Amino acid sequence: MPMKYRRILAPLAMLGLFLFAAGCSDADEPDRQDAGSGDTIGDAADRSPGTSRGSCTYAAGCVDYIGSFWTQSAQESNCREIPDSTWSIAACPTQDLVGSCGTNLDGPGGFITRYYAPLFTASMAENQCNISEGTWIP
Repeated sequence: MPMKYRRILAPLAMLGLFLFAAGCSDADEPDRQDAGSGDTIGDAADRSPGTSRGSCTYAAGCVDYIGSFWTQSAQESNCREIPDSTWSIAACPTQDLVGSCGTNLDGPGGFITRYYAPLFTASMAENQCNISEGTWIP
């Protein structure tokens, strides 16, 4: 597999593994906190569905954390697992965005992966989304 594809797929695979474990959490919990840290970012009632709770920018794109599972420490921890990444409380940028892929959008571990030009075209990003069995958001 060419190196440029490994750089794209490796962070997505790591994120997928982390979210698989997160999907086992109790969906009835309105908003989780880390034990002892009390660092919940807003209440679930304060955010509309799909609103970014924070983001992680990396070489191949950006991820918006949208599910109630994503406390600040959970976001930062997940983002540190992606090489050369930067966590932010702000949503992913929209400049040069070619499309997005939603995963577990209705669950507590939901996130949206953002794809940008020139690394991706819209068709490449949609194909990547289909491979990961996400919901394509043009």
